Amino acid sequence: MLERLLDNPLQDPSGYRQRCFEVKQDAQTDKWWLYVTYCFPAEATARSRDTVVGVDVGVSVPLYAALSHGHARLGHQHFGPLGKQIRNLQNQVVARRRSIQRAGRRGVVDKTARAGHGVKRMLGGTEKLRGRIDRAYTTLNHQLSAAVIRFARNHGAGVIQVEDLSGLQESLRGTFLGGRWRYDQLQRFIEYKATEVGIEYRKVNPAYTSRRCSECGVIHEGFTQAFRDQHGTQGRSARFECPACGYQADADYNAARNLSLVDIEERIRVQCA
Repeated sequence: MLERLLDNPLQDPSGYRQRCFEVKQDAQTDKWWLYVTYCFPAEATARSRDTVVGVDVGVSVPLYAALSHGHARLGHQHFGPLGKQIRNLQNQVVARRRSIQRAGRRGVVDKTARAGHGVKRMLGGTEKLRGRIDRAYTTLNHQLSAAVIRFARNHGAGVIQVEDLSGLQESLRGTFLGGRWRYDQLQRFIEYKATEVGIEYRKVNPAYTSRRCSECGVIHEGFTQAFRDQHGTQGRSARFECPACGYQADADYNAARNLSLVDIEERIRVQCA
């Protein structure tokens, strides 16, 4: 990004332009950070507003993306290596939490100055781990969001629709990324990268998108998270099978197809009325 800004020293409106910058020191790590805000022209490539990419937070894969037209998808084959990195990060988060809990218990049981020094040393190690974890979250969210944008661009999509996850943290515990993932950051990354290339970004209500048949529209009331967990195999969620038309598909793909429909919220509202 800095290279793009440096390539435009005269602030030509057709290129990337620096707006302001700020230098800050991190008191915990004693590192200096440069924060730069910038603006850029939207990509002029023609894209179809009729072609929409729906993005679902997957149960058996980090994300699943599908097109409103056709059967192209972004799923298991694309996110396999990233999935392993995500599992490794989640294990580090659990380890850090346990270290902090152990340090806290030590401080309560033994209040001597020596014990206090040991607790500080242990917490110092967890602070370093926290820094690595923060960077890992950012890197993985950049990779996930970049994959979604690349998929949308390759298929000429003019719109990306993602689930509005506001207030849904508890229900995300059964997903691949889990309830503690930094979804806000991930969605911000998707939004700004979409804007950079001229793709519209929208949030939609995800209610019933996992239970609705993307082929005929019938809502499968029995396809709950508990059902998916009970009937899943080898780390994958149960497949979606429509009780009306018999359509079968990967459950995450079915949800992503529903999210790719421009008027999905209205369709579901009418069905549930």
